Parts: sequence; C-alpha cells; structure tokens
Amino acid sequence: PVWQEPQPPAKPAVQAAEPAPQPAPQPVAAPAPSVFQTVEEVPTPGAPTSANVPMAMAQNAAVQAELRPFLDKPEIESAMVISAKGEPVAWVGQPIEDPDTFAAYVRTLMSISSIFGDKHQLSPLQGLSLEYLGKTLIVNRVSEGHSLALLMRGTGGTGVIRYLISKQMPPLKAALGEA
Repeated sequence: PVWQEPQPPAKPAVQAAEPAPQPAPQPVAAPAPSVFQTVEEVPTPGAPTSANVPMAMAQNAAVQAELRPFLDKPEIESAMVISAKGEPVAWVGQPIEDPDTFAAYVRTLMSISSIFGDKHQLSPLQGLSLEYLGKTLIVNRVSEGHSLALLMRGTGGTGVIRYLISKQMPPLKAALGEA
C-alpha cells in the first residue's frame, strides 16, 4: 500500500437549522422541610396539629424551657441551641431568617475559632462574640455536642448576659441530657 496524505474533512453544506426541541418542563421538587416548619406543614399521622407550634419546639420542650430565661432580658432577641452538626435543636424569641443556615454558620464559626485557638496554643474555646452595627451575636459552647447562640440588640451590656449564660448552663446541659 502506498501512503497517502490525509485530506481535511469535507465541509457540510450550510443548511437552515431547525430549533432544537425543548425538553418538557419538569415539576419543581418541594424543598426539604425545615425543623421550624409547623406541624400542619409537615403532618404526622395520628399526631395533633397546630399551625403555630414549630416541630423543634414540640420535640425539645425541655431545652426550650431552659432558653426562656434569656428572653427576660430585653436586649436578647433570640436564643438557639445548635448541635455539633450545625443543626438547630431548639429556639425561642424573634424569628431568625433561615434558621438552618444560621445554625450551620454558627457551627462553622465555632469550628474555625477552635482551630485558631489550637494553632496558637490557647485554651479550649468557650465562646465567641461578634458585634455588628446594632446587633451582637454571642455564642457559647454548652458541650462537645451543642452550642448556645444569643442574638442581642445593641453592642453593650454583655456582662449581665454572660452571668445569665453561666447561670443557665447547668439546667441547659441537663435538658440536653449532658449533665
């Protein structure tokens, strides 16, 4: 056989292209239920329903009861217990926009702060405080499994709040089964 030089592929003649068929619209999947959806929104067969009782509150009444004293201080808007997985466990007070994301961010902040402390030979992280214009977020470790997040109005007066945190820590741990 004689070697032949390869030829470039022939260009197809230009044809009027027909628009590609569009796929049929697919139904949009419903978002996964939040732990703060009401019992009526996520029905449980045989369970009583109430439009104003979030599931997390119904399931964690003991933890929620230990969070209520924080609301006695007018500067505290909300209190939330967050699991080590970054999930809300219980919450009281003003609504928190997207509580699942809030809890995940708090867990991430605590994790980063712990790593920072370890890297610089600081004692184990007990808590952190973030000050924003007009708001303060105080986060304290309850145990290896849980953290407490308090969202406050303003940026001052944290001494009284820190005392209240230390006072509420034993009953909060007991309610979480970590006493």
